[in-house]
Amino acid sequence: MKIIKDIEFIPGGGERNTLDVYVPDGIETPAAAILRIHGGAWRAYSKNDLHVAHRLIDHGFIFVSANYRYSSQAKFPAQLQDCKAAVRWMRANSAEYGIDPERIGVCGDSAGGHLACLLGVTGNTRHFDVGLNLDQRSDVQAVGAWYPPTDFLAWEQHFKDCGFSKETAAGVFECIPALLGNSIDAATGNAKLASPIRYAHPGSAPYLLIHGKKDPVVPYLQSVVFAEALKKEGVEAETILIDDAVHGGAQFDGDDNFMPLVEFFKRHLGR
Repeated sequence: MKIIKDIEFIPGGGERNTLDVYVPDGIETPAAAILRIHGGAWRAYSKNDLHVAHRLIDHGFIFVSANYRYSSQAKFPAQLQDCKAAVRWMRANSAEYGIDPERIGVCGDSAGGHLACLLGVTGNTRHFDVGLNLDQRSDVQAVGAWYPPTDFLAWEQHFKDCGFSKETAAGVFECIPALLGNSIDAATGNAKLASPIRYAHPGSAPYLLIHGKKDPVVPYLQSVVFAEALKKEGVEAETILIDDAVHGGAQFDGDDNFMPLVEFFKRHLGR
């Protein structure tokens, strides 16, 4: 496998605007590529935390793992702008790295899943495209997300409906305003702007959402309701709900819950 580390996809943007490219041996190029967006409450972890997603490399996908600016550095939509810049970079440099620019997927967990979900529903607008490679598109052809936040306006109600409360996940109710710059339940502003469900439209990418029903951090209804909104627009949206799973953990790593993601990407990216 060929690994190219610490590429600046926004020159001068620093370490938080770098990515790594993993090219499997023996694949025919141009090949489908998957952008991996890390979790960490929008304020921690990095592209080096590959999650179970790195196993996609074993199935012949070019794998790109990117950093993005933490919420302590910049408020939303900076994080989405960075992710879109990474997709545009992949297209602008597709010939050099063997990427098929028409077969780009994205995956992410938790905060990374949130950003992945946003990429899948905002391909029809250039509102969040800023910076370099603006001659390239930032849409993606498939989205796989583990336990993603999708609707900040319904966040507190979903906690209640799933049997949790602010007290059981106090840290979440701190990190989201840190990202948005305003209260979670604000009817206007970034709480709405940052909610993937608000952008569901017929041209959205297909989705596979994987969530634990005992998740005390991101209530599983965030995936269920988002999938329902996508389906109402005629978009393919699958959900895998794991009865005893919480927020991450070994249950997400097993083949029973990982191989459906592989098959999903193969189906939509033509592997």
